[in-house]
Amino acid sequence: MKIDKLICPISVIIPAYNVASYIVDAVDSIMRQNILPAEIIIVNDGSTDNTLDILLKNYANEQRINILNIANNGVGNARNIAIAKSSQPFIFCCDPDDIVKDGFFEEFSLRLAQNNDMELFCFSSERFLEGTSIKLKKVNHDNDKWYKTGEPIFSQMVARDDYTAAAWTYVVKRCVLKVNNLYFDGRVHEDHIFTLGSYLYSKCCYTTTRILYSQRIRNGSLTESHKDADYIEQRANVLFQVLDILKKEISPNNQLTISNYVKSSLRTIYLLAINNNNPIPAIVLHKNSLLKEIKPVGLSGQLIFNFPKLFVFLYKIKKNVRIISKTFQS
Repeated sequence: MKIDKLICPISVIIPAYNVASYIVDAVDSIMRQNILPAEIIIVNDGSTDNTLDILLKNYANEQRINILNIANNGVGNARNIAIAKSSQPFIFCCDPDDIVKDGFFEEFSLRLAQNNDMELFCFSSERFLEGTSIKLKKVNHDNDKWYKTGEPIFSQMVARDDYTAAAWTYVVKRCVLKVNNLYFDGRVHEDHIFTLGSYLYSKCCYTTTRILYSQRIRNGSLTESHKDADYIEQRANVLFQVLDILKKEISPNNQLTISNYVKSSLRTIYLLAINNNNPIPAIVLHKNSLLKEIKPVGLSGQLIFNFPKLFVFLYKIKKNVRIISKTFQS
């Protein structure tokens, strides 16, 4: 595939809901790059602020940008609609309040020119706290390297404990989505199966150590908002859906990855419950047959798998000690 020096064959998908203060920063971070994506599809998901007005004012005449307006039905539905309307061989799902760093599409184009068979492009990323200069690593790939499949990339991320199901952490070839029937399902936790499948079913994959994406951490976003018991229950249900796929798709000699993934997911579920004053879902406490088959690794694994109530007790003590220590320091 010949790569135009100014255009690369990516459809950027941006769902937008009440992000009037951020959407221009996100879109402009893409449009100012030396190499541009062939198209950007922005879906206004029934915003109740002036997000749509801002989009039309700034981008209505941009040939490369397609603005869709739909009734609110969640970020997953918005992405599905945009992907169905996309025209390019690669899909990149960008969040509407984040920043795509300079060099993103240039790096992608370089790797595609190296190997036209590429199906998955994975990049390192960072988080930044809104209103501060604080930046923290998010996904930290170890190598600038080609892989025959995406499984070792997934395994490395799980082992480093920086795996995230966020759909903005990679660019995937649309044929991978179509052949494997991958789509976003539901209003919450909608990206877990989609992202897992993108890693496990992709061939010819590349990782770069370059930090090419910045995730904004802000008050009021879905990431930072209060989570009710139903949200946490659904997160537990997703764990078992993912576990079922992993047992079928992960190499037999790679069972450590499954154990590490479940350990990380259980910890996330416990902390969601603690920090939002909700109970741990019964489906996790009682452990169904899928969980019982997993062999925990290390003391922390034993604690998380077998003694969730003790984990919660110890975490609360640690949290209270931290609060008391800060009080005396101030």
